[in-house]
Amino acid sequence: MIQSLKKVGEKYQIVVSNIVYIRLKCMLYLLKKYVIYVFLGSFIGYISWNLSIEIVALSTIVFVSYIILDDRKKLLFFLIAYKLFASYGILFGLIDFHISGYIIGFVLWLVSAIVTSLPFLLLWSKNVWLRILYLPVAITVTILPPIGLIDGVDPISSAGLFWSGYGYIGLVYHILTIEVISICIYLCIHKILYRYLAIFMILLISISMIPKPKLNYGGNLYAYHTFYNQSYDTKSKSVHRQKQLLKQIKHISADKIVLAENILGDFVSNDMSIWRYLNPNKVLYAGAHISNSDKKCYDNVILKITKTGYKTIYTQRVPVPIAMWKPYSDSGACMHLQDIQVPKVDDIESMVLICYEIYIPYIYLSSFVKQPKVVIGFANLWWSHTPAIRYIQRYSIDLWSRLFGVPYIISSNTTN
Repeated sequence: MIQSLKKVGEKYQIVVSNIVYIRLKCMLYLLKKYVIYVFLGSFIGYISWNLSIEIVALSTIVFVSYIILDDRKKLLFFLIAYKLFASYGILFGLIDFHISGYIIGFVLWLVSAIVTSLPFLLLWSKNVWLRILYLPVAITVTILPPIGLIDGVDPISSAGLFWSGYGYIGLVYHILTIEVISICIYLCIHKILYRYLAIFMILLISISMIPKPKLNYGGNLYAYHTFYNQSYDTKSKSVHRQKQLLKQIKHISADKIVLAENILGDFVSNDMSIWRYLNPNKVLYAGAHISNSDKKCYDNVILKITKTGYKTIYTQRVPVPIAMWKPYSDSGACMHLQDIQVPKVDDIESMVLICYEIYIPYIYLSSFVKQPKVVIGFANLWWSHTPAIRYIQRYSIDLWSRLFGVPYIISSNTTN
């Protein structure tokens, strides 16, 4: 009996060992088969958003890949790798900002990449002509909420490089051009490596010919960049920061000053006892948190402050998911997605963007309907110790301003 049990145990161990061996072999096979697409996606994702604004043009290879790849799995590995390496700053940001630990931060980073890739994966077809038909649909789905609220490295932003000043029609031209070039490469070149070499050459030639539009802001606003690395989570810190700011502002010759997101901290009406010492000629446009009387959450806002008083001119539409906006929770920042606002800043209709909104294509596309004359960004990046997030933010506001032919100005709060 004992001998029989030993034999059964040995056979069981052999079966388990064989299963593990087969699974490892399958994993190694898949890795070997698709490693080139992981590498290519990683390479495109990293260089597109970390070298220069012109190199963002290479991100359009994401759309080209959707058309020229004949295997959904290849597209899967390419897209996930692109998203992860293009947005690697999100992972470090989650950890730096103490939102999560390494494991949870990695999971959130990975889930974000998967979710924003899903429209292309689900709408991929073996029929190349259907892929041509579905590409605009997949792009639209990734731009619109809810997916559009978590995708800060959408390749559609590259339209600003090629179609400066064309606005909405420029997006149409951009997609049509990508489709025409992609289908020509697909039909004329059969080896996948040569297809990618062809699109690389086309894009590199295009990059060298990209015009540099003159969209320098020439108004009266002065963007004052600050260098703080502490949070504003208590009222005492908020008051201290405001007093320090007042001292600094007194030495600025400009009268109309743009300050970073949440530079004032938790603002209440009693804080005007600080700002009554402001020069009578000066006007501040500064970020702050104010309590929402109708909800338990708070509003992330831009205040206009003078010596005599203050008022809210803009309320953030999309706070950072998880970190600020906490779905199904009474705490955190309030969401105002449908509240499209184009306030007057220095008597000019302006598109105001508070930090996270600078990354989101949907915010630009929904706000440019109001035909603003200037784009004003209020950023707060003291918590980010990697340059990736800053690059993406700067490139995004520049690219969308180019596309619609509108100048921009941005004020930020960073670490020294």
